[in-house]
Amino acid sequence: MNFEYQSLSITMSEFLKKAFDRFFSDDPPDSDPESSKNEQDGHHKDIRMVRVIDRTIHVSPLDREREMDYVISNPTNEEFNFVFLPLREFKRNLQLFDEDGTQLNIYENRRVEDMIERLKGANPAEWGEFQEKFKEYDYKTLVQLPRDSPVKSGDYRTINSTFDQSETVSFHSISDPKIYRGWISGWKRKFFRIPTFRANVEQFPTNHHDEFIIIKGPPGYATKGSTRREGGEPARDLYENGLDDDTRVISCRLPPAEDRKYEWNLQYDLIPNHGGLMFILVIYLLLSIVAAAASITVWEVSSISDAQGLIQATSGAFVTATLGLIFALNADWTDRYKMLCILPLLLHGGAWALWQIA
Repeated sequence: MNFEYQSLSITMSEFLKKAFDRFFSDDPPDSDPESSKNEQDGHHKDIRMVRVIDRTIHVSPLDREREMDYVISNPTNEEFNFVFLPLREFKRNLQLFDEDGTQLNIYENRRVEDMIERLKGANPAEWGEFQEKFKEYDYKTLVQLPRDSPVKSGDYRTINSTFDQSETVSFHSISDPKIYRGWISGWKRKFFRIPTFRANVEQFPTNHHDEFIIIKGPPGYATKGSTRREGGEPARDLYENGLDDDTRVISCRLPPAEDRKYEWNLQYDLIPNHGGLMFILVIYLLLSIVAAAASITVWEVSSISDAQGLIQATSGAFVTATLGLIFALNADWTDRYKMLCILPLLLHGGAWALWQIA
């Protein structure tokens, strides 16, 4: 998975306010003038973003629930009913909710872009400034708060968004580099179906809020992760927790950039909490392969022909046990292991064919 975390600025520029005012002043013939006036009353430029909390909750190794909380404040003496939310990209099945659970209406990107374009000819300088400020954001939305519940002066407000994850799940390959280190580097990733995910955040100096990245693994799994940062320096300390712990939660705090943009990347795996069982299964698989290899070679060694019966019995036992494992193991993380069990079965089958020929 390479799923994308958004950096977001929510300060309403005076230019954008004018664009919205003009948009709502063009009432259709059957509109309610008083309703349109109430909408205009909500446009103010000093809304502040306090923090962004990005959550990924794995309900299973393959299924994720995605949501983001935008915590805003109103330090002005005004009230407002609209919030400008520029997003990095289109989100599938995007839904926004007030902090009391009320679903909020959204003016989608096309309508917001239309509002902005209406003033391009009248104010080209401000239009250019606005486009430069939000050039990193491809999808712009305007969120309408309930008319009877505006964000009042001094208030804080949390807007919750939910959307569907678009990235596909990826898995570690058996051919990943650095196979041997001591025994086998990352042996769980080699023998078992371990899902791996990626997250990315770009932080800009123009943002003045922190972003919190929270990832929660499914029951029965631990999260293991590593991070990498490129570009500038964070304006404050960067906290990363739970990357190496046997826990289900990764929690990171990303402050804005100090003087130039920096990019933060996270890669994490979901490791089943069955380390002992996984180790035993791998040892069994290796022993089965060794027994199969011995079965192939022993048939032509006449000096130990008396031991062929024992070898054949051992081979039959491994075949029976391996077939039983293939049918008994039904967890998602065992899928690759069951495929690897085909190898010793083929080797044992080859040994039995050679015995028949001999």
